[in-house]
Amino acid sequence: MDLRRKLFRGVAVLGLSQVVSQGCSVVRNILIARIVSPADFGISAIFVMVVSFIQMMTNFSPGVLLVQAADGNEPRFQQTAQFVLFLRGMLGATVIVISAPFLSYLFNIPDATGAFYALALVPLFNGFCHMDQKRIERNMRFGPGASIEMGTQLIVLLLAWPIGKWYGDYRAMLALLLIKQFLSMVGTQLVAERKYRWNRDTQNLKRFWSFGAPLLVNGLLMFGILQGDRFIMGAAKKLFGSGYDMTHVGYYSAAFMLVMSPVMMVGKISSSLALPVLSKLQGSQTVFEEKASFYNEVMALLASVFGGIFIISGDKLLLLVYGETYRPAAVLMVWLTVLWAIRLLRMVPANITIAMGQTKTLMYTNIIRFLSIAGIVPVVVHEMDFVWVAIVGALGEAAAYLINLLLNKLHVGIPFSWSLRPMSLFVISLVAANMFRMALFQINCNASWLVIGLALLLFNLLLLFLFRSVILRELKYLKQFSNKLKFLK
Repeated sequence: MDLRRKLFRGVAVLGLSQVVSQGCSVVRNILIARIVSPADFGISAIFVMVVSFIQMMTNFSPGVLLVQAADGNEPRFQQTAQFVLFLRGMLGATVIVISAPFLSYLFNIPDATGAFYALALVPLFNGFCHMDQKRIERNMRFGPGASIEMGTQLIVLLLAWPIGKWYGDYRAMLALLLIKQFLSMVGTQLVAERKYRWNRDTQNLKRFWSFGAPLLVNGLLMFGILQGDRFIMGAAKKLFGSGYDMTHVGYYSAAFMLVMSPVMMVGKISSSLALPVLSKLQGSQTVFEEKASFYNEVMALLASVFGGIFIISGDKLLLLVYGETYRPAAVLMVWLTVLWAIRLLRMVPANITIAMGQTKTLMYTNIIRFLSIAGIVPVVVHEMDFVWVAIVGALGEAAAYLINLLLNKLHVGIPFSWSLRPMSLFVISLVAANMFRMALFQINCNASWLVIGLALLLFNLLLLFLFRSVILRELKYLKQFSNKLKFLK
């Protein structure tokens, strides 16, 4: 099977998986948000934040090296990866248990101490996951991993409403997090083709350390990037005596999750497809640059489509999904959209960096993004409107993207110039989307979905014109692929 056919099959499998998984996740969060109060939803977001911190603090990325390494298919190498994952789970569980009383104090939720103790089961379950489904992704076989993700998300979604009604507060999200991770652990064991074993090969452990150490630091930086805003808002009362509280965290989390979900879906699909392809092209700079350039153009198009849809209709979509209770969060939608649209575009230089094994470059880039989080402190100290939290994040993403491009030029040899056109089209698209939004507001600040739909249609016609060369090129590839399938029949 040629590479392009594998890619299209991979797109189909991963696309279905991510649509189902992210769809289930979004619906689950909506159900919980509608059942519990914004403050309880904020506490639920704190649980997710703590788990993310522990996972990133202990993440040596054994799954990434399993895909990237030339000998990643070797049993001993995989067994070492599973041993690393087990150590990670034990360490994460221990850290949560030790820090549970401090966490409940820091976030001013003393009644949740027991919940933090229970949260330690999440990294523990993850430590016993089988990594065979990651190994077989080397050959663009995404079915087992997709089945696990879809299956667990569907089961958790079915349980969300009854568990939410049963508890009626933040404990509902805690229960769902535990169930999800337990099902994922069981799923990885069921789909594995090899027996679950550990190996403590010293040389392989050193390789995981040298590869994963920069990514470990990068993981901590990513926690600050993804969760730092809510951490600062959640701890603002204890740290700064600010008026920010769990209600603010709840509002911000609702908008953040709504905008984040489609980006994470597209990003995960693109990364899973691009990383194996680009990794295998390391020895051919010309072909590598050609594939990377096209990848960049496609992602710029996707980021523009996403940005346009959510800038034009995001505030109305938020109210439709969460209800009038979350109206204070509507002001966040434009800047959170800009933030995540840039993040989607930034995945291109980030994946190029990983494919070339230059993980330190990715770390330096995320340091820039992490430092921008400091800009949120004066926002909460002076109790400014929390839209400024999203603005600070968007500016940080833009700075990190530009730094990543420059570092790739220095360390990988990818010219900065090949990003100028996609980047320019992306900026033009977001500016145009905001102009459509402002026009709608001038006409009618409460425009109907019909009017919004017309604006989205006009915006996408503009995108067809701006990205016509990318679209025509991909249509050509689709036609060639279709002809090959006819020939095979």
